[in-house]
Amino acid sequence: MSHISKTVAKIIHQLYNDGDLDKGTLAKLRTANSLLSRDATAIWPLLFENIEDKQDLSQTGEPSFAENAIFAALRAYAIYQQGTEESVFKHSDDWRENHSLFQAFGRLRSDPDFTDSLDKRLSNVLTSLNFQSAENSITQLVRILKSKGQGGQIDFAQLGEDLYRFQFSRKTCIVSNSVVRVLVRSL
Repeated sequence: MSHISKTVAKIIHQLYNDGDLDKGTLAKLRTANSLLSRDATAIWPLLFENIEDKQDLSQTGEPSFAENAIFAALRAYAIYQQGTEESVFKHSDDWRENHSLFQAFGRLRSDPDFTDSLDKRLSNVLTSLNFQSAENSITQLVRILKSKGQGGQIDFAQLGEDLYRFQFSRKTCIVSNSVVRVLVRSL
């Protein structure tokens, strides 16, 4: 587990708190459009407290790659967790037991009513040249997945890692093997 996925998992466990959800912070995460928005200030203490490598913290006032990725994964988790008492997060270091967000999209894609809309949004993620656009598309996909109630538990820590890597270079991005396998099968 990378340092980004460890941080995401740790914060999710704190937000879930053995079923005593931090509903206020989760609500703020759902409504925050970026890490710099007013609503996002609710997550700042958890974010800054849990980022172990201080080089991952912004030095300029603009969110770092790590901060952006962690925030986006936490926001997706907050959207998906809403209204559910059982944890929607599951992480496994064994790729065969992976519960990636993209695998959940693949399962939803088998519903013919959603194939076209999912394909369009997945295409937007895959062809995005900037992080904000990819994050917006993923947020919309998570909302669709949530509305269908078919996604099961998801590894939001892996999503954070994938989003972190995405930002370094769109052309040389190293995306997790599970994402690549699922997307190739799905498209």
